[in-house]
Amino acid sequence: MDTSFDWSPDTSTFVVRMPTTKHESFVEAVSTEIVSQLAKAGNQDNDVKVVTDRIESEGSPLIDLLYYDTERAKCPKRTPDKSFGPGNQFPLVVIEVAYSQQQKKLPRIADEYICGSSGNIKVVLGFDIGYDDQSKKATTSIWRPGTSDDGDLITEEVRNDDPFRTKEGTLVPGLGFSLRVRDLVLSTQLPDLPSRIHNQTVVHVTPEQLASFLYRVETTYELNKINQGAQEPDRKKRVREATPEEELSSRKERKISKQEVAEEESNEARDPDWSPV
Repeated sequence: MDTSFDWSPDTSTFVVRMPTTKHESFVEAVSTEIVSQLAKAGNQDNDVKVVTDRIESEGSPLIDLLYYDTERAKCPKRTPDKSFGPGNQFPLVVIEVAYSQQQKKLPRIADEYICGSSGNIKVVLGFDIGYDDQSKKATTSIWRPGTSDDGDLITEEVRNDDPFRTKEGTLVPGLGFSLRVRDLVLSTQLPDLPSRIHNQTVVHVTPEQLASFLYRVETTYELNKINQGAQEPDRKKRVREATPEEELSSRKERKISKQEVAEEESNEARDPDWSPV
């Protein structure tokens, strides 16, 4: 299980996140579906293929964001749960899954991604799938770069906290989420592509699919908790014997360890204030 962290200069907070298996598995299911649909869209249109072939899952990289408030010198750092892009400084699409009370902070996180990347990050997908078993409610939020009346870059909330499952676990018909060709290229690259494909949808994940991913993940998670599910029959285990080289190495390590302990005890006896670094 990977550990992620975020640094926000606004609140001077450093947050270490350790996602649950449930959260990681859900993100992976969504990511796999995105990759599959990108490949399918490219196979159906050669002009689209030029774009989709460049997009890869970039995992959870540490992103050094720019600060768009000139009064502050420090920049935020974020580790998304998943990202997609062609290998540029910034990914084009990032996915964030809310942990515990983080759902309330997703709009601010999306703003840091979009404005902090000068609009290079084109889509922020936020999911809240719950952190405990008290509620089965699950939602989707979407943000994209926008333009203010003054022409400034802003973060535009396309959809916020849109449910695809109720707190009882019932499916909620809705929109899911989509990615277009223009979400997968920089604005400077868009004019080089045929205008007919600019707004073409290349990925559409439905609420039914999201709920299905989550149900499958939760079922596996519950089986793992009670140690059930398909397993090989238990058998008697035979421990692998160490090779002569491994035995020699192990003896050397034990000898060195004893020497280090003896040296520490000797130093402590000579100087009561001494302590090992």
